[in-house]
Amino acid sequence: MRITLAVFLLWFIPTFATAQSIAISGGYDWAHPDFENVHLFSGNLNGWRAEVVAPLNGGLGVVADVNGVYGTGFKTGVVVRPFGTARPWFYTFEGGLRYTLNTGGPVRPFVDGLLGATRGQVGTMGVDFLGTTTDTRFEGGIDGGVTIRFSSALGAEGDVGFRRSQLFDQRLNFVHVGGRIVWWVTNK
Repeated sequence: MRITLAVFLLWFIPTFATAQSIAISGGYDWAHPDFENVHLFSGNLNGWRAEVVAPLNGGLGVVADVNGVYGTGFKTGVVVRPFGTARPWFYTFEGGLRYTLNTGGPVRPFVDGLLGATRGQVGTMGVDFLGTTTDTRFEGGIDGGVTIRFSSALGAEGDVGFRRSQLFDQRLNFVHVGGRIVWWVTNK
């Protein structure tokens, strides 16, 4: 995971350093994973998301996205006498391209195409035992949303996204909804 993050940062640092107006955002993310295997569970997840967007040309930009979402704790061990607790979680590190439609006004719709890695822990159910499993895999996805600019340096962003991976040796579909505060930094 550290190697993936290092390669990801080295790939995007030159782009961010030469960008004219970098957007940095952070905020809340809600997510719902959909498993093929009925013996895995996590429930709805709540957490954080941070993003950096560097514009390139004509509405096209480069985006780097990191998030962490967490579920409600559950008991582990033998069903009739649990002996521990665990909590489902997912961390995602992604990068890709963003196209923003310049409407000429403060509201600007966008779409992202992202590739990256995800790491997660979910609950597992056996015949009479509850446990956890953890895995790391590549994933891809698409986001769409709107950015609203309040001033030249401050705004808000909301989006809906879909991710797909082969986490836990099965196809995992992941839907998320989020909202963030955006700060534009001008590099002059």
